Amino acid sequence: MSTDKKMWEQWKDWRLDSEKFKLYEEKESINEVLTDKLQTPSDVSYYSRDWEKVFKSWGDVDYGPRESDMYDWNVRQNYTAVVKEFNAHMTKVANKLNVAAKGLDGAYQKWRHLMGKHRRKDKS
Repeated sequence: MSTDKKMWEQWKDWRLDSEKFKLYEEKESINEVLTDKLQTPSDVSYYSRDWEKVFKSWGDVDYGPRESDMYDWNVRQNYTAVVKEFNAHMTKVANKLNVAAKGLDGAYQKWRHLMGKHRRKDKS
């Protein structure tokens, strides 16, 4: 076999192998999700430090509608329907967040209660 033919065969094998690899290669999925999540920190004094960063990063979320979206509708009722459905969805989200946030209202009271309880056990 000549050198050129041997190189051609090697290249052909390599190309076919790389094409097989491309077929099975996972495609990167793009999801618009919040990458920062609330987690329990290792030290209780880190809540304000760690959670504040997460809440600030959540402020950069794209909530969807823009002022320019309200223009150029042929039938205004279609836009009104979009607004109605989106408001219903966001109401559900807001209700879930409000229920979850109720636990934050008395966090300092809970901390004081638990401290007192365990200080009595500790007798200090």
